[in-house]
Amino acid sequence: MPAIDLGTAEGRREALRRMLSIRAFEDRVAERYADGEIPGFVHLSQGQEAVAVGACGALEPGDYVTSTHRAHGHSVAKGLSPDRMMAEIYGTERGYCGGKSGSMHVASPGEGMLGAQPIVGASVPLGVGAALTAQAREERWVVEPFLGDGATAAGQVHEGFNLAATWDLPAVFVVENNQYSEGMTFDEQHNVDDLVEMAGSYGIPGRQVDGQDVVAVFRTVREAAERARAGEGPTLVEAETYRYRGHFEGDDQPYRTEEEIETWRTERDPIDAFRETLEDRGELAPGEFEDLRTAAADRMDDAVDRARAAETPDTGTAYESIYDEPVPETEQFRDGTGGWMSPDPTTERATAPEHAGETERLTVREALRTAIRAEMAADESVLLFGQDEEIGGSFDVTAGLYEEFGPNRVRNTPISEAAQVGGGVGAAATGLRPVINLSFSDFVGVCFDQVMNQAGKTRYMFDGVVDVPLTLRMLEGGGLNAAAQHSGTVHTLLAHLPGIKVVAPGTPAAAKGLMTASIRSEDPVMFCEHKLLYDSAGPVPIGEHIVPLGEASVERAGADVTVVATQRLLGDALDVAGELAPDTAVEVIDPRTLYPLDTDTILDSVRKTGRLVVADESPLSYGFHAEVITRVVETLGGLDGRVQRVGVPDTPVPFAPDLEDEVLPGLDEVRTAIERTLQ
Repeated sequence: MPAIDLGTAEGRREALRRMLSIRAFEDRVAERYADGEIPGFVHLSQGQEAVAVGACGALEPGDYVTSTHRAHGHSVAKGLSPDRMMAEIYGTERGYCGGKSGSMHVASPGEGMLGAQPIVGASVPLGVGAALTAQAREERWVVEPFLGDGATAAGQVHEGFNLAATWDLPAVFVVENNQYSEGMTFDEQHNVDDLVEMAGSYGIPGRQVDGQDVVAVFRTVREAAERARAGEGPTLVEAETYRYRGHFEGDDQPYRTEEEIETWRTERDPIDAFRETLEDRGELAPGEFEDLRTAAADRMDDAVDRARAAETPDTGTAYESIYDEPVPETEQFRDGTGGWMSPDPTTERATAPEHAGETERLTVREALRTAIRAEMAADESVLLFGQDEEIGGSFDVTAGLYEEFGPNRVRNTPISEAAQVGGGVGAAATGLRPVINLSFSDFVGVCFDQVMNQAGKTRYMFDGVVDVPLTLRMLEGGGLNAAAQHSGTVHTLLAHLPGIKVVAPGTPAAAKGLMTASIRSEDPVMFCEHKLLYDSAGPVPIGEHIVPLGEASVERAGADVTVVATQRLLGDALDVAGELAPDTAVEVIDPRTLYPLDTDTILDSVRKTGRLVVADESPLSYGFHAEVITRVVETLGGLDGRVQRVGVPDTPVPFAPDLEDEVLPGLDEVRTAIERTLQ
């Protein structure tokens, strides 16, 4: 929807139309929800229409908005179709997201709505990421993240503010201070008189505005947007407003009085106040306001009728848009099998890897760096950021890339993992291919919301209208006496999250090929690097080398027992296989990608050997070992020997070298497991 100019009579009339449209839309949603027609949760913004219309009206068509669970007003003000919005809220196929988002997650990036986020504060780092794309590409768009006053207590909000301020990103943060965070009053949440005071902490301008005055909001936000567009960085705008209805529909609001609500309705209503202004200016003829209100109501009644008549989604679409390309784990349900089908035993699959063409001997560190450098040289949308990236990041993987590609594409970030990952999602959704150094995998706990709810679910919630080509690098595993919070192996946890792909290379060649495939993937990839493998060397193909995500490799062929081994334990398995030959022929498989998992290659091998050992440096309970074993037994039934697991007992990794050696699996444990399954 085009920007409006509230400096003109027609612009002011258009602002009134938009406010009336929002009010009428939410009136119908409230009525139909009360009647039981609308499922799920509904959060209404009645009373806050002037903020939505003034702030969105100040933007240009190419600008983006990120929103909250209370997003109807922002969406209508940004120009989204009430018909498709209502259809989405009804859960029909005509909805913006095909019935996958409902009221709280509606998105239409092509119209500037980058997404509503019901996780409190999530709109900020996502918006920061989109603003990063504008800056990195030298575009002139501005991003406007909306957030409520309650969100300013969330850590990811402050991380986002700080990152945007540090990098002078083109963002206008609009805080809708509606006096309540759910049922808590402003004074219960904050120790300041005005939220705008926090702007000074980040060295950015702060502006406070009457959120019931649409013209004042428009002028304030337009000034901030022009400043951002000129490269002068972000602004924090606090709009003081009020919501008439509860935090959610069905909230009986015991935390405030009817008198308080009625006072705001009668004395501070933004629509009535603006109507009076226009009438006083002679810009509304007698009776014209009622005509506009009736037209808005009729329009929304029509939207309800269309939503009622729309078809419900085909149930098969429940398995669509999770990934850019379908994965077997999802397709098994979509095709009605509901379980792992036995592959054709005559199918030819990969055996021991043979690298066609010339190879060079590289360490895992060098292989990763080679892949990242090649992708950055070939694609300007590939951008690195993380802690200390200027000097190579954790364990020097990206050393030299700052000098080669410069500070616009290789960026140091503050210690703020939520802003890094959330910003990465926003940047990926708007055209970049971020490669983020999270450092130790244990740190995923402080940005788990951004990984699980933003990276993993964005494509699905928005029914595939956006890609999230994000590569998140993290260091895994023990062996350096770094104690529990720097020695974790979390890839099983990550592989449990739909929408995420997880890779864990065990060789330099796999590291290069998987990194290339990850950066080129349209899906978020968690790239797990075992820290003890960085100096491990081996043959790596020269030039372009791609290992498709979801393809395992048979590193050593054998007929007596199958060993599926990941990362560091792959080398141990190969060593044991060499020791036992020729008396025992051990087949060693590197899964390389943990999700999606190449189950067929594993099944082919176990069908031949009748025995299975799974070696993975993660806790034994509910882990990768159990997943592999389940898939095998589901399909093949009983085996010739007892299935064996090699992993970490259910304990954090301790510090003292003797204690760490006690819990970490290695060559001896792999050998023992093979011997047991052969008995």
